[in-house]
Amino acid sequence: MEQTANFYDVVVIGGGPAGLTAALYLARARYRVVVVEKDHFGGQITITSEVVNYPGVGRTSGTELTETMRKQAEGFGAEFLLAEVTGLELSGDIKTVRTGRGDLKCFGVLLATGAHPRRIGFPGELVPLTVVKMFSSSAATGLLLDIFKEYGTDSYIGRIASISMSCTETIFYTMSVYYMTARVTKMRYTLTGALLATLAGVTASVVLAGMMT
Repeated sequence: MEQTANFYDVVVIGGGPAGLTAALYLARARYRVVVVEKDHFGGQITITSEVVNYPGVGRTSGTELTETMRKQAEGFGAEFLLAEVTGLELSGDIKTVRTGRGDLKCFGVLLATGAHPRRIGFPGELVPLTVVKMFSSSAATGLLLDIFKEYGTDSYIGRIASISMSCTETIFYTMSVYYMTARVTKMRYTLTGALLATLAGVTASVVLAGMMT
């Protein structure tokens, strides 16, 4: 009985718009289909707050659009499973999709894993350090010590933090204190140049830390 329950005509891997559309058509054609998704159904489009270019749909959000697609596919009998696919066995007429919640047997596997945003390689944990450093070196040092305690001095994040502290400057403190002392009134492109220099320093930190791994 359990073997029959886990047997499908098609297993769709990926719960984004492509996977949901495939499930809709397959289920409507009376195939038994299950959509397997690791994180959440809807895919990358769910981070879009406003969708205005989807054919036949007015102004909506990515979450609302894909939830409507999911319910529509479900209405035709499509099934949904939140699980990570750990392996595939595609030889023979009966395929096996291995997941963290058990194996699925099927006649066909449809891959709709979608795309992933390309990351710049800068950990989000270092954003507060980068911002604070522009105002106060002592406060940034406190954040640096917290990063060392949590991730270690020789970790990837720890190395980026260390290098960025040397590659960036307290630009707002420097401009407010030293410029006032020297009575500099015409700053022109000083702030723009300082921000670009900070960006260059942070970029160099990521590159150098990556070369040390």
